[in-house]
Amino acid sequence: MILWDDTMPEERYFYRSHSHSASETAKKLWFYVHSVGWFACAPDYDVKRSTFYDFQLKYVVRGQGTVVWHGRNFPVRAGEIFYLDLNQEHRYYADPADPWEVLWVHYGGTQAVDYFHLLGGNDCPVYPVINKRDTQSSFRE
Repeated sequence: MILWDDTMPEERYFYRSHSHSASETAKKLWFYVHSVGWFACAPDYDVKRSTFYDFQLKYVVRGQGTVVWHGRNFPVRAGEIFYLDLNQEHRYYADPADPWEVLWVHYGGTQAVDYFHLLGGNDCPVYPVINKRDTQSSFRE
């Protein structure tokens, strides 16, 4: 099932998301999805939280910005993913001159924290993508 087609909405900045409340059974699974979305950020887009809940993957379709993680700044550009444990303090913001367009998945599950640590998320939350077309397609599906 494809949630979005490949055409840009007419608005310059937009936010589209699909979400649901996971059942108690789903919360006991390895992974479950809270929500997915597509967002073209305004130049002043800036998220700063002391904590939230669960995990989030964001794929940068275009633009650039910065993730502030454990007191360090990590630049993020088109074709990269940033992966955050939202239970920890975090901040991310768009570059005002070239704001992000991102596809994202917010998820949880009993194995989520283990995979986050396995991928070294506490050390560096930014990951390059080898096959951008397939990655973007997977996020959209």
